Amino acid sequence: MSKYDITIIGAGPGGYVAALYAAGLGKRVLVIEKDKPGGVCLNCGCIPTKTLIRSVKTLKSVKHSKEFGVDVSSHSLNYPAVRRRKDEVVKTLTKGVESLLKVKKVDVKKGFGRLVDKGVVEAAGERFESKDIIIATGTRPQELPAFKFDKTGILSSADMLDLKELPKRLLIVGGGVNGCEYAYIYASFGVEVTIVEMLDRLLPTMDRELGKNMEMILKRLNVKIMTKTRLEEIPPEYDKTVICVGRRYNTEDIGLEKVGVKTEKGRIAVDGSLRTNVPGIYAIGDVIGGYLLAHVASHEGIIACENIAGRPGVMDYGSVPLCVYTDPEISSVGLTEGEAKDRGCEVKVAKFPFKNLGKSHTMGEKDGFIKIIGNKKTDEILGVQMVGPQAADLITEAAVTVKNRMKVEGVCSLMHAHPTLSEAFMEAAYLFEGRPIHAI
Repeated sequence: MSKYDITIIGAGPGGYVAALYAAGLGKRVLVIEKDKPGGVCLNCGCIPTKTLIRSVKTLKSVKHSKEFGVDVSSHSLNYPAVRRRKDEVVKTLTKGVESLLKVKKVDVKKGFGRLVDKGVVEAAGERFESKDIIIATGTRPQELPAFKFDKTGILSSADMLDLKELPKRLLIVGGGVNGCEYAYIYASFGVEVTIVEMLDRLLPTMDRELGKNMEMILKRLNVKIMTKTRLEEIPPEYDKTVICVGRRYNTEDIGLEKVGVKTEKGRIAVDGSLRTNVPGIYAIGDVIGGYLLAHVASHEGIIACENIAGRPGVMDYGSVPLCVYTDPEISSVGLTEGEAKDRGCEVKVAKFPFKNLGKSHTMGEKDGFIKIIGNKKTDEILGVQMVGPQAADLITEAAVTVKNRMKVEGVCSLMHAHPTLSEAFMEAAYLFEGRPIHAI
């Protein structure tokens, strides 16, 4: 029986990052993966959808090229070419992960991994002994009881990425991040899109103002939005229906009961250091619930490895960046205004519009704002919301301030390059402090 310091079940953004990090700490590492490395994010989630979105934004740039003094006489969408580029990007990045694992001398076993005893994992008929084990098995799309996936008419979010032809009419069930991004993509491709959400607004887990902005974004693309609506049947006029109503934890048949690992509501229960109730067994990523995001899974993988290496660490979920990749993009970190008030804070808000920023005018992208939610008494930054160009990239600076409990004055004191979009955060800070520059 081969022996390892760490065996990781699952090679998604949690598992493979944990493997690379552990290898860097000098550990002998085995990764077990039943499919391709990179998991949902790389193969049928974050990366392919953002590749499609890049094609959408390129199409928009061409359509508006005359505004920039560039005359493009004709343009059209070549959907097969869009699909090919998406597949090429995924293939390139998958090979990149495989190469990194190889260079760092991480052993990779293709197969379905399961726990068979404490410190023993089985895959493809072989058993492997390990001092520590990290479970990173992820999640899969959630079906609706009355609407099972059939890969033809009723699709999962992953199935959507394999469409060989664009549908004429698309019904999207679920108005969360995935549903809204798919609505944006396919409406931009000329598909008639309807999005159905059971709750009273889109992006129901984010700041209410962000949900309203998402509604405006999609309405510009002629997306039909139906909130406070429960799907009873699928109208026959829709060629395809995609279900985006959540995820199911991949905890079945991986040996949790065999070794006594506890679960709660289907997810693996862990403490702040990602330890399960069984010594030597950790769990990370979607399978533990909470934020089902690739960057959260990756960070959890690092924290788990740090703890295994004897360097105690605890996950901090108070500064997780949330992003929606539409046009304009939407992002958020920390508390919303409502959440801050619920915690008893005396809240102050400042909102700076991108239209007041020079860089936005040079780009021709003037929609949106940056909003700072701060504690009026202490000047601490509690949360930041953004709608605007490259908001998903800009949110990281805000995350640093929330993570480190910085004061708004600290953002004012930091020089920002000009002309850049990042100046909007500085401008919002000056506005918060009552010393506005490019605002009234």
